[in-house]
Amino acid sequence: VIAYLIKAGLKDRVRLVYLGLILGLVASGIVAVLFAVLYNSASSHQEILEGAVALIAMVMLLFTSNWMLSKSSVSSWNAYIKDKTEASVSTGGVWALASLSFLAVFREGAETVMFYQALLTMDRSGGASIWQGFAAGMVVLVAVFLVIRYTSVKIPLRPFFAITSALMAILVVIFAGGGLHALIEGDIVSGTYVTGWPTYDFLGIYPYHETLVFQALIAIVVVVLGIVSTIKRRQAERTHRANDERGLSTRRSGEAGRSSKDA
Repeated sequence: VIAYLIKAGLKDRVRLVYLGLILGLVASGIVAVLFAVLYNSASSHQEILEGAVALIAMVMLLFTSNWMLSKSSVSSWNAYIKDKTEASVSTGGVWALASLSFLAVFREGAETVMFYQALLTMDRSGGASIWQGFAAGMVVLVAVFLVIRYTSVKIPLRPFFAITSALMAILVVIFAGGGLHALIEGDIVSGTYVTGWPTYDFLGIYPYHETLVFQALIAIVVVVLGIVSTIKRRQAERTHRANDERGLSTRRSGEAGRSSKDA
């Protein structure tokens, strides 16, 4: 968004993007505090809340992973950012760009809160390592932002989005097992114990028929949606190429017409 504004000669509006970014971070922090208070005050229904959060995080990650796959080409990503930014600029409102950046950051921030809450409840003994990973992720993201913002370096979108989407897809399956297991523990869902089946908390695998079947079904959904997103992305790429070719042909025709007229 910032790069587009600078190229369009609207550098004075960059501050609105930063304003929305800060507000999005503050709102995400408020959501995190509210979740912490909610968990501390729901001791009698802890398992139910844990299961609900894990399943909500699962759905959000499923949506995000497929969204990233559908935008995993430079043309698709540039078109998406350009359309969103142009729509905000065209409104003429002072808060249009701020709202765009706020919603982008807050959506990811709220998702991150859900994601980490699910992680912390599924692995209570791994809090230190989880926060270490959180800190490392923040450092890497800030470094990537500074490099992109102040140099001409660009992220290779296809491998970046593809790898991130794959990791999210794995977490979707993990959260599916962990979320349903928590609901079984909270007596919301009845569970059929599978004798001899191992338990792997970090993979969301538990010795219950319901959790295993649910994970298998979610894995199938992940694969199917991934294929659909890939097909849609390729169709969008073909459309962008066709539009670019038509635009180039039109420009060439116009130049040829002007040359003939001048002659």
